[in-house]
Amino acid sequence: ETRGALPEEDQYETLGQFYYALELAIDRLGKTTDVFANPQRERQLGDPSYYGAVEYDAEDSGGLVLIEDQASADAAIEIIVHQGEGLSDDRWADPSHQELTHYHKLLQIAEGTSPLGEVRPLLTNPKVAELPEEAQPIANLFNALYRYTILTLDELFQASDDKGALVDRLYALMGNALTPVARYLTEIAAGDGKMAGPTFEVHHFSGDPVAELRSMAAAVAEQHPTLAPVGEAL
Repeated sequence: ETRGALPEEDQYETLGQFYYALELAIDRLGKTTDVFANPQRERQLGDPSYYGAVEYDAEDSGGLVLIEDQASADAAIEIIVHQGEGLSDDRWADPSHQELTHYHKLLQIAEGTSPLGEVRPLLTNPKVAELPEEAQPIANLFNALYRYTILTLDELFQASDDKGALVDRLYALMGNALTPVARYLTEIAAGDGKMAGPTFEVHHFSGDPVAELRSMAAAVAEQHPTLAPVGEAL
């Protein structure tokens, strides 16, 4: 949408309109009730060490904000929007102009000025049952890992004094488990010039998720040895 587009609170068409509507809603509620009377700090990720700037990010390009009043809520929304997830079209994410916003990073890919790497013709909205037989156990493993990632996020936002172990688990799942499994799937031919890929179908654990994931990963690694490190990441 164009800069300054009006918010759409319900049937919004863009993320920018959603965040703008969220900001207005918080302001409206704040005039009638104390919506931050119980900010539940223990459920939030307020420790800066949980989200450090990675090697190609600027230190002051935005970090975690502890939400405890309307001002801090507005500040958090502003960071999200400014980084390129919403209405802002600013080029820089930090005051010293060291890091581009998400929007301009993606724009560089679209313009071909930033290399994207190999692009593969994946199936559209695939299902496990439609994939080649050899790919199905790998796709099931990905779905189980993805479900465990969601469960980990749910745990992170429960009241806890020490969230460090959960943060470490989250990063390990995303970087050392989901990423290699997804990439491996895209290297498997699925017919008609298309390649397989993650299906994002809901996986239901029958017992201990970690034990089940390790068993699934071990079974996959027997047929696909390069995926053996996935089990070690759990």
